[in-house]
Amino acid sequence: MFASWLLVWCAVAGFGASAPLLARRLPPRAALVLLVGGGVLAAGAALGSLAVIVAPSVGQLPVAASVGRWSAAELAVSDPYSGLVTGLAAAALAVLVVRLAVRGGREGRLLRDTWRLAAACGGDSDLVVLEDAGSVAYALPARPGRR
Repeated sequence: MFASWLLVWCAVAGFGASAPLLARRLPPRAALVLLVGGGVLAAGAALGSLAVIVAPSVGQLPVAASVGRWSAAELAVSDPYSGLVTGLAAAALAVLVVRLAVRGGREGRLLRDTWRLAAACGGDSDLVVLEDAGSVAYALPARPGRR
């Protein structure tokens, strides 16, 4: 059990370490697909591995045991993780879920606002240049009405 958990986290860490190099060396389209897809897979693997550690303890709660129709006592006997490990995994899982929700909401709002700004600029060109004091560039996926 520990070996599979370690393998997942080594893969996640390896992807995180190699992502900047891949981003610099791959063509933009390939880098986008690989990094977004790999990031989603790595996040899913990290969250899933933590959920597997936490699940037996959650299953021991009376409410969960009654809904699932299993024995909380039997599950407690076969729980492979100590209370400390489960507590740390639950804390890490909670932090990651909250961070994912906050970051996803922020990025989603930013993308929505940028699409609205691009749609409001008018013109038939794919390139829009706006006067601004800062240096910022956006590359947006094609959106109906802009292309």
